[in-house]
Amino acid sequence: MHAMTAEPGPQFTARANRSGLDERLRNAVTQVLDGLNSQTVVRERRRDKRFPFPHPISLTPVDEHGQALCETFVVLGKHLSEGGLDFYHEEPLTHRRAIASIETRPGQWVNLMLVLTRCRFTRHGWYENGGRFVDVVNTPIVSPAFRSRTA
Repeated sequence: MHAMTAEPGPQFTARANRSGLDERLRNAVTQVLDGLNSQTVVRERRRDKRFPFPHPISLTPVDEHGQALCETFVVLGKHLSEGGLDFYHEEPLTHRRAIASIETRPGQWVNLMLVLTRCRFTRHGWYENGGRFVDVVNTPIVSPAFRSRTA
């Protein structure tokens, strides 16, 4: 980690000061990005293009017949693709199947059956989960508590 230094003295013009600040900002952001890139997997195994999806998702764990196993809870989306979903949750998930309910417009939901295929603990104290979509579910399974928080 580099030590931060004070701005150049008054003998420099405001333009020179701004230029130096811009360079320091670029270097700091580059350090952050380099740190993130060092954690990425070299070989991408996913087939579908992923899109950032930092939105709340209502998740309902279900059995193999689609029957709810417990109450719906909220997870935080990470990536969304045509084939699946990555998301964060505070606890490890014990169920292999779930319905991901995503609000597309106020009061309109898309419900997708998700088979969970991965779960890993992150260094920030959250669990990163992911899975692939296997079906569209017509009956929304969204808890009233989740609806009231998003209204």
